[in-house]
Amino acid sequence: MKKRILTVLLAVCLVFALGTVTAMADDDTFSGTIDEDVTLTGNVSLSGDVNFEGEVTLNTAGFTVNTNGYTMNVNSGTNLVVTGNGKIDNNVVSKNKDDIHNIFDVAGGVLTLDSVTVETKCAQAIYVSSGTANIKETTIKCTAKNNEAQPLNSRSMVWVSGPDSVLNFYSGSIDAINLDETLNYGVYGVYPSDGSVVNLGTQDGTGPSISTDFAAIGCNNQTSNPMVTINVYGGTYKAGIKEDSSKFNSVLYMPGNADVNIFNGEFVSVAENTHIISIPYSSVGLDLTITGGKYDASQGVDVIYSISDPATDHANENQVSISNGKFIGGSSGITQINENNSFGKFITGGTFTTSDGTTKADVSSYIPTGAALSQDEDGTIVEDEEATVAEIDGVPYISLNAAVANVKDGETIIVTKDIPNATGISVPSGSNFIIDFGGHTYTLSAPGAGSTGTETNGFQFLKDSDITLRNGTIRIDEKNASFVPTEDTKPIRRVIQNYANLTLDDMHIYADNQYGGEDYVLSFNAGNIIFKGDTDVITTSDDTVAFDVYYWAKGYEQGTKVTFDYSYTGTINGVILYDSTNPAKAELTVNGNGYIGDIVKSASTKNGQTITVSGGTFGDSVADVAVTPDYELSSNGKFTYYTTLAEAMAAANDGDTINFVGDESAITVHTVTFVNNGVKTTVEVTDSITLPNPDSRNGYTFGGWRYG
Repeated sequence: MKKRILTVLLAVCLVFALGTVTAMADDDTFSGTIDEDVTLTGNVSLSGDVNFEGEVTLNTAGFTVNTNGYTMNVNSGTNLVVTGNGKIDNNVVSKNKDDIHNIFDVAGGVLTLDSVTVETKCAQAIYVSSGTANIKETTIKCTAKNNEAQPLNSRSMVWVSGPDSVLNFYSGSIDAINLDETLNYGVYGVYPSDGSVVNLGTQDGTGPSISTDFAAIGCNNQTSNPMVTINVYGGTYKAGIKEDSSKFNSVLYMPGNADVNIFNGEFVSVAENTHIISIPYSSVGLDLTITGGKYDASQGVDVIYSISDPATDHANENQVSISNGKFIGGSSGITQINENNSFGKFITGGTFTTSDGTTKADVSSYIPTGAALSQDEDGTIVEDEEATVAEIDGVPYISLNAAVANVKDGETIIVTKDIPNATGISVPSGSNFIIDFGGHTYTLSAPGAGSTGTETNGFQFLKDSDITLRNGTIRIDEKNASFVPTEDTKPIRRVIQNYANLTLDDMHIYADNQYGGEDYVLSFNAGNIIFKGDTDVITTSDDTVAFDVYYWAKGYEQGTKVTFDYSYTGTINGVILYDSTNPAKAELTVNGNGYIGDIVKSASTKNGQTITVSGGTFGDSVADVAVTPDYELSSNGKFTYYTTLAEAMAAANDGDTINFVGDESAITVHTVTFVNNGVKTTVEVTDSITLPNPDSRNGYTFGGWRYG
């Protein structure tokens, strides 16, 4: 039998049978360690802390456990299930904060409350420092009255703290809203901090009901702590403080470093001085994403409240995004957000009305500039599908320029249709995104973009950025070639001016109609550039400079590196120009099976070059400018390179030429002498030789050569 420690303070009869501890009389009192299942047959009380160990089920069977201010501990390796439609009641009041204990303390184990009631006057109902708490069909209630108790620990009913702490609140309720009016403090429902994870509700949209006097959900997590994650899948959340001392009384109190995702649920302010969401001046690192739910501030102030002081806070480090949901304003409308916040244009969907729930509340100033969105007469954000040419995460835009202006780090812009008459785009330093053209054609026309005085680029990608263009075609409108430049409007002189880390993947870029001629369709001045897949740069002349690999002494210190990936199968019709004063700062590497017209070295290049060819086919020999394999095969005006003579010969056809282009000083020359009918023939070979068949003579059959 497992070890048990039960301190019995009253006349108690405990029966141990079939692994179950059963309390047989009312008002039994116990403490210590419990490592077997417990079923109550009457009310019991704690006389000290209880430590549960192993797999334990506490079946309350409709009875009450009076904790008397003591704690039930769920430590590492423990899985405690409390069930049975009974009650866990912290039935004492303490004026001394040091005497306040948590009812349940989870420190590494798993606690599941399933169909019970937890009541408390002054103690925190659940504290999770590590491990997991699961709540199902359970009521948690604060019963403090007439200011008889000190505030709850951290003023929260459930506190989840630590990077290894998880709360899954599937169903049930927290009730801390109908406290006596003389109480001088408010209470949080759920309070996550320090890297914890909180999941409220389930994927089907159901969830708990949480009503509190201060905030249903609060998160005052500091930036020095790991980011908190809060996912709200459903449920009902209400708040309405009795006091007026804090302007941040709210259903969701969000001053912390947190990733908050609200997918569904109903959020209601039930007092005239209460907001739905408060983001106070001390908030740093909040990322709030709302994709559904109902937000009713009609009895309160507003849906989003954020007033900041730029001299003392970091509100510009917070992000808010609303893409769906129903929003009803309060006495101050939908929002109170001052200009010091970085939320910017954060509304891309939803329905917004005034406090009557039917009249449109104008939020057009929060719709991203250039989005193909507007508000209809009912206050709903609607899309102009005809005007949409690109999307970011489902948000439509009227131009690729507008999408680029609104894209965030790591996002992908998807082009949804061919775009004619497109103007140049300049992308700032520090950008990180993908443009997926979706197989569509992007046709450039004046004006171009770029730095002041040089606004002649189709695309300008500035340094310290990571940009990918994939699966599309870029052309230049024929009007561009004959455009008359003005001081303010200049034509497209090149398709891409690049200083960034740039990947071109299955892109087809045409030089035709470039103003002033086709040279330098692309220009690479800095960064790592990668050609992948079937990426083409098509010029109308083989002598055109398709792009340069450029570095000069006063250039960007990072230098330029251009690599054709092993997946490369595309075509560069023209010339790649290597133009550098420092070979360590300009690198060109060719892999894959694509075609390149030629690689040449500029007259200004000095100190050597770093050009490596390991694959590809060329329109001219590049052995004089590049480090290539040793054998060059010339076939119908095209050149390829092979490591061995055997590989080159296997690829050769009749009339082709194979040249050794390796380092001749490293060659070992072998002298082979053939003796045929007394006639000696001597040849020199470096790799291998095919022995000839001698002329036949009458009466003899050639049986082969012999050595010695």
